[in-house]
This record gives sequence, C-alpha cells and structure tokens, in this order.
Amino acid sequence: MKNKFTSTQEKEKPLRVVYRPEKGLKMEFFSGCVTKNYSLELKNSHISHQEQTRRIEAEIQAYQKFNRLNCPFVPKLIDYSIEQRWLCIERINGNNLLELFQLANSNLSFQSLLEQIKVMASWLQENSFPSMSSNVKDLILDEEGRLYLIDFEPYSPQAKGAREKDFYNSLIKDLADRIVLGQGRRVRLSWQVINFALCIMRKSIFASMWWISFYGYNRLRLFLKGKLRPLRSVYNLFQRLFFGTKPKRLSWKDYATIQLSNILYQPLLFSDGTVINKRSSSSIIDSRDKLKTLEFPKDFSGKTFLDIGCAEGFFVIEAAKRGALMARGCDITSGRIKIAEIVNRSWDFKNQIKFLCAGLFNIPSEWDSDIVSCLAVCHHLHGNRNHDTWEIISNPKKYSQEFANMLRAVEKVSSLTKEMTYWEYCYEYNKRPDNVDYNELGKIWQDHGFYRKVEFRGLSQNSPQKDRAIYHAYK
Repeated sequence: MKNKFTSTQEKEKPLRVVYRPEKGLKMEFFSGCVTKNYSLELKNSHISHQEQTRRIEAEIQAYQKFNRLNCPFVPKLIDYSIEQRWLCIERINGNNLLELFQLANSNLSFQSLLEQIKVMASWLQENSFPSMSSNVKDLILDEEGRLYLIDFEPYSPQAKGAREKDFYNSLIKDLADRIVLGQGRRVRLSWQVINFALCIMRKSIFASMWWISFYGYNRLRLFLKGKLRPLRSVYNLFQRLFFGTKPKRLSWKDYATIQLSNILYQPLLFSDGTVINKRSSSSIIDSRDKLKTLEFPKDFSGKTFLDIGCAEGFFVIEAAKRGALMARGCDITSGRIKIAEIVNRSWDFKNQIKFLCAGLFNIPSEWDSDIVSCLAVCHHLHGNRNHDTWEIISNPKKYSQEFANMLRAVEKVSSLTKEMTYWEYCYEYNKRPDNVDYNELGKIWQDHGFYRKVEFRGLSQNSPQKDRAIYHAYK
C-alpha cells in the first residue's frame, strides 16, 4: 500500500523535529500532519524492542478506535506502519500546556481547561477505553481555546499497575512533579500555575487528598534516596556561604544574594582577586575562555562600550578594566543585573559603568557606543522557537517571519554601534547539514546595509547540535 503521507514528506521538509530518546521517538511536524517514528535507539535500556512494538500497536489501536468513534479531542490517524514503526496523525496548530504555563503573559481560562479535561476523562470512561497516562506536554490548546490530546501512553488491563494509570490523575501527578518537586523541565511557579492547581483541588476532595499524599510520599521517597532538592539546595548554600571565600569588600547581604543564585552564567571576578565560578551547564563556555576567542582590544581608552545580554556583567567590567570611557550592559533578567551591580561595587569604577534591565528593543538610543558586543542573544529572537539559523537563512521564503525577525534584531544592534560589533551567533540544528557556510550570514548583513564589512573569525563552540560563530562587524 502506498503511504498516504509519503508524498507530503517528499514535497516538503519538516517544519520542526522533536526527539524523545526515552521513548526512542522522533516526531516530525509538517504543515498538515505529524509523523511519529519509533525507530530511534532507546535511551532507557529497560524497555525492550518487543515491549516498544507492543506499545506502538496499542497506540495505533487506540487511534483507530478514536477514529471510529469520531472522538472530538484526538487528531485523526492518517496512516501507519507497524513493521516500519511509525504512524502519522493530523496536525493541530497551537501550544502545549507546558509552553503556555511558561509564558509570562498568557491569558488562560483555567476553569475552561479543567472542564475540558474532565469532559475528556468522562468520554474515555464512557467509551470503555483502556487505562492510559498523559502529561501537560501532550495537551494542545488551539487558537479557539479547544483542548486536544495529541499523545498518550495506553496500557492493557492486564498490565502491571494499569488501574493506577488514570488519564485525569496522571495529569495532576505530572503537574505536581513539575511544580512541587521540580522534576524534568520545570513549570515556572507563577500565579497561573497555582490557580490551575487550586482549580483542580477545589473540584475534587479526592484530587486534593491525592495531591497532598503524593507530595508527602515523594518527599519521603526522595529524602530516603538522598535526592530531595530543597535539602540539597540548603546544603549547597551552606557550603557556599561558610566554606567559600567571601570577597573582602562585599557585605554579607550581597554575598548571600550571589550565593542564593543557583545559576551564574559567568564567573564573578572581584577587585581583591576572589573568583566565584559560573554555575551553569557545562555547554556554556566560560567567559574567560570566550574573551580570548573574541579577540577584544587590549586597550579601550577613549572608547564607549555596550554589552547586549550582559548576564552578570563580566565583559562590561573587563572593558572598564581596559580603560573604557563608559561601559554599559543590559540584560532582560533583573536577577543577573542585580548581581552585576554587586560585583561592580567591589571595584572603583564609580560612574564609569552602568547597567540596565531591558530587552534589545528597549535599549535607549543614547546608549549607542563605539564598540558593542552581542553574544548568543539574537537567535532567541527568531520567533516560533526556531533557533536553526542556517535553515532560516538558507530558506528565507519558507521561514519569512523568522528571517524578518533576525534582520530586525541585527538592524537594532547595528543602530547602537558606532564603530564595531563583536557577534557570537548560535546555529542550533534540528538536523545538522553536511556543509554550513558561516560567511553567508555576514554577507546578508552587508547586503542589507547594516555593516560595511563582516568577518567570520571562527567558532567558540562546535558540536553536532550547536555551533557558536564569532563575527567582527565594522560600520
């Protein structure tokens, strides 16, 4: 039989690719459908390929039953192949609940969400569906406010623990995991999330008792395993405060503020020689190493400097140390700016340094400077969660919105530059291409008149998933 989605796959490249190695799953998002391919190498060795095949068959059977019953909240199954371990479903445009919870300004009706989830649970029970579990990433809210279930884990009635695999309570459990215990990718603990949790608890005494008992049980379980995050955080804080070295010119209040921060993207260098190392992912390059790659001038005398996305202010303070007439830094996160100002107070730069909590497009025009640095910032402004810079500049018509957003961001940085910009631009790959021409991005900037000359100077990071390219751009 000719696969119905094959022609679609041949005509267009996927708009987005998501990998879930714990399931051996690769999801490809096309304009009208989504393919789920279970042919990847399994990350969790305790799941055998036989068990995975059984799960694929169960998922396909569930989708077929949803289709027969014209289920209003599950996408249609378009095509499948058990032998080749894939299935294709209709694509629903929208955001999953986890993404919506993490948006600071999303206006969600939690009462409506809860009612829709309860309707889903009732429909599944009325139509005698087998036990299944789900989580907040599997629910998509479309533009009209309708909720869709795009993924689930079906269980046969004979499976161990199948009775506990309840759709409604598995969603509550997942929410509790993410909010209370901070497991996996955390949900931002905002009033939105708290309201949603309270909605669930108000609707059902059972849900309230379940939530509380689940919270207590997992705290005890993690404590016995030595993995309870709050206790570990207290222990780490105790170590930092009393076994670390406090800079001489720093008050205990400021020192505690720094040590209470679990993430530092840059090392903090103080005037007495004390260094507090960065606390972030190992994939984030130490700023002292990046400084060498950037080839900053040894002498900033008579120059003004601006660092866009300055984090804890490492490069701003470095420019001031090298004689900058005025060194400024801006970052969108207020906590990082607060730490940058604390570090600055340990030096004698007085009014030579200024920090501002602002996004790129809110930087005042009077902050334009002779030398500007913009390091690993603008790929976050492409939009649509698309950080694949090479794919965007290779297909500007296909990714017209992302391409336009990139040009707008670069134009803003250029407008703040009088002489030269030091760029670090991220190339994050959905699928790494065979050949990447890093000079192409600089040519685009030159063609649009943002810079007179752009030089590609090398890579500060090179990996299968991500490259960081260094550019020197001259006005």
